[in-house]
Amino acid sequence: MWENAFVAFASDNGGPLYLPGSANNHPHKGGKYSDWEGGLRTVAAVSGGVVPAARRGAAYKRVVAVADWYGMFLNLAGLSGRQLDDAAAAAANPELERMGLPTLYPVEAADGLVWDVLAGGGDGDAQQQPFHPSLQLSQSALLRWPHKLVTGIQVFSNHTGVLYPNCSTLGGPLLPWYNDSKVFDEHLDWASDDALEREHLWAEDCGSGCLYDVSEDPGEARDLASEQPALLASMIAELERRNADVFLPDRGGDDVAACANGVRVGGYYGPWIASDDYYTGPFSPKTPAEEKTDAEYVAAVEALARPFVEASALAAARALFPGYGRDPLIASFDRCLNGTGR
Repeated sequence: MWENAFVAFASDNGGPLYLPGSANNHPHKGGKYSDWEGGLRTVAAVSGGVVPAARRGAAYKRVVAVADWYGMFLNLAGLSGRQLDDAAAAAANPELERMGLPTLYPVEAADGLVWDVLAGGGDGDAQQQPFHPSLQLSQSALLRWPHKLVTGIQVFSNHTGVLYPNCSTLGGPLLPWYNDSKVFDEHLDWASDDALEREHLWAEDCGSGCLYDVSEDPGEARDLASEQPALLASMIAELERRNADVFLPDRGGDDVAACANGVRVGGYYGPWIASDDYYTGPFSPKTPAEEKTDAEYVAAVEALARPFVEASALAAARALFPGYGRDPLIASFDRCLNGTGR
């Protein structure tokens, strides 16, 4: 079986620099939640018998995006070209248009990239990017190899050292805070002072655009925006065009029925609208105690889901957390044990 296998390992994003995430993306700048290389340039590896012996242990130097894995496995299964199209999505689009809803996108995987990976394409000249001459990294960043545009406020914009976090991190004045605390899926600020929060999020404002050559400068230390204004303007315009077509439909709001359905199907959240045929079971019978716990849970969710209760709880959390909840949480972080404070 191994001789016919293609096994892929990949990371979804760079490691988190905030505590207690405590990852390290050295020598790259930034981490998770940012568009810096530390947040986007991740490790991936492929193995298996289909990898030619001459390519084992070698590095592939061209750009690969997360959407490409789908196309690679379909190519290996013998599909290519229009066979990669999502026929079900295409068939649904006329009805979505009729209803005034966003249409579904075609498959974005680069067709044929897997054969380039296995053949060692780009080994002689990594500057050639036939599969991704430009790539939208987010609504705030665009890669047109080797140049990269980064816009707006970027959190965790520091370069960490070889050893991070360390005693200086833990004892310093700018402890990196978490930036995605939520109550009822609503953002919770760690400080009532925006300037203070940005300092602790290590935020950097690129405004309309910072520009880097990530081939020569993967650490993104030298902003080329003032040196190459024409390229900067061109990439800003391309990012704006791409953003106008970003798939961001209204995904609706909270629904207590989703929680009740999770209880019904064994304690797992999943599809709950028109889903009678989705869950096959069988489900383990519940004890009276479990049924009582489930009923109490659903009742609690229904009570919290009332608009007044939800709004009041969110307002209280936003008012109290910076002054009363943040410091106890920080106190639970790791502490320096060597006694030097360094």
